[in-house]
Amino acid sequence: MMRQAAAFKLVSVTRLNRGNIMKLIKITLSAFALLALSGCATTSAVESDFGNSVRNMVQAQQAHPDVSANPSPDAVDGTDGERAKNVLRTYREDVTTKEEVDRPISVSIGRNRN
Repeated sequence: MMRQAAAFKLVSVTRLNRGNIMKLIKITLSAFALLALSGCATTSAVESDFGNSVRNMVQAQQAHPDVSANPSPDAVDGTDGERAKNVLRTYREDVTTKEEVDRPISVSIGRNRN
């Protein structure tokens, strides 16, 4: 009779512990989920400055920023002759040949094992 009572107490304590363990697991998982979500909510200094370097670089490359802010609706009427000549010469001369395009591409990763 004594063994049955001890076995009953052991089973009831085990059930109680399982319930507490499940609650502890739920609380722990909830805490981890909240921590993970709170990491997504903040913006870093890099993210708040995102894109400014590109915008600054593009603006620095403009010859006449005031014209690009208020462009004229008229078409461009002519250009510098020497500049146009250089552009066309470069366009026509810097063409790859069929032999350059047909060359095999070799990619080596790691040590050379020749």
